[in-house]
Amino acid sequence: YSIIVFVMNSSSNRFLYLFLFIFLMLAACMLRTFHLDNTQGLLFSELNVFDVVSSFQIPSIFQNLFTGNLVFSLYSLVLSWWNGLLGSDAYVLRFLSIIFGTISCLVAFSICEKPKNYICLILFAINSFLITYSQQVGMASFLLLLTVLNLYAFLKIRKDDKGYILWVISSLGMVLTSIFTMFFLLLEVLTFIIFKREDKNFFKSCFIFVGILVPYFAYIAYAYAT
Repeated sequence: YSIIVFVMNSSSNRFLYLFLFIFLMLAACMLRTFHLDNTQGLLFSELNVFDVVSSFQIPSIFQNLFTGNLVFSLYSLVLSWWNGLLGSDAYVLRFLSIIFGTISCLVAFSICEKPKNYICLILFAINSFLITYSQQVGMASFLLLLTVLNLYAFLKIRKDDKGYILWVISSLGMVLTSIFTMFFLLLEVLTFIIFKREDKNFFKSCFIFVGILVPYFAYIAYAYAT
């Protein structure tokens, strides 16, 4: 925080902003790649994920969807594609999570205004919890990226009435990755209703929100019923 205050009061803010941004992004990348292969293979939890992906086939997506099987995860599809493209080495599989974790830092930086965006970037870059899950084969980093993108789009909708397409895409990605993200989406809709009910585009936004959430909840009810 002291570094950020110094940058704010400096006469050459633009150069120091750029330097601080590059430094923090490099730190985020280095911390996530440090000792990436120290386990000399996949952990047991990672092996379970890889076991699902190794037998994963595209037709099974539609079979699971029509039968109400909630085991399907969008992350399985992404990791299956990554595995087929670059192989099944532990370092390669974990590097996908590093990519998701690093991009999440960039999106988090874009959400806030100066100097809060640098504070947000620091929290994402050096957070030990985020670093740990960026070094594991699992959907945590992927889901984090989708959630941060969704929040970025939601704030754009609240501020400029833009970002609907990104919100819809990220929302679908979230609910296809983890069922528990529906609570996050519900909180966003409730927040919008409370703070933007007098806005001229209020009903348009609510129609989009409801159009995404209602079919999903109907499908969840169908899945549990069958």
